[in-house]
Amino acid sequence: MPLYGRDIWDPRLIIAQMAVMQCVHYLAMGIFYGICHIVFGTQLSLQLFFSWEAVSVQSTRGWMAIVTNCVSAVVSAAALPVVVERAKKCWDFTFTVYFLHWVACVVFGGFPSSWTWWRSNFSAAAMCSKAVRATFLRVHIS
Repeated sequence: MPLYGRDIWDPRLIIAQMAVMQCVHYLAMGIFYGICHIVFGTQLSLQLFFSWEAVSVQSTRGWMAIVTNCVSAVVSAAALPVVVERAKKCWDFTFTVYFLHWVACVVFGGFPSSWTWWRSNFSAAAMCSKAVRATFLRVHIS
């Protein structure tokens, strides 16, 4: 019995799928931040994406970062069934997206020491993981 299931193990495909999902995650964040910039006049910077200090419940900018995290989780959940095409791999890809985001945040601004950042990212990852299961079942049943 093969370890990888019925599919042939293709590292290029897996890396390409990971890259696509990471791009979808940051593209969703960027589009939502752009909308917030147009509507509310907020300042755009890489700190919104990668600084753990930007995520806060004490400022409008911090709440915008939290909401953006949730929006990107929903968009990622919608994209996962299309990109991954296998329900068993969806949780792995969700974990990978958020793990790579954590690595980017550590490289950009140091180890996150804000509980708000951790709660926001774990909640978004859980939301993406749960939503993707429902989305995957809905897409492949019909």
